[in-house]
Amino acid sequence: MEPINFPIDRINNFLKTHNFTIVSPYYEEEVINYKIKLTGTRKLIVVGDWQDVIEYTLYLESAGRVSSKVLNSIFEAIGGNEKTLTTTDTTLF
Repeated sequence: MEPINFPIDRINNFLKTHNFTIVSPYYEEEVINYKIKLTGTRKLIVVGDWQDVIEYTLYLESAGRVSSKVLNSIFEAIGGNEKTLTTTDTTLF
């Protein structure tokens, strides 16, 4: 696979003006709106080979009543509204 080569700043300018939505298939009022920002690339083992993958950040804009309760519980458990999820695990699953 070829290395990832694209203009992150240009894509982020596009993403700044666009919102993304997840709609629950069970409850119409359960909608989660979020934004995405690309933050870079890093190496990751994919099927035994090192490859470049895209790193990104999701920003929660709004959520429905049930989704908000679930997300608030998760944020309380991790101790805040921002959490970086990192891994150094290179094990092939």
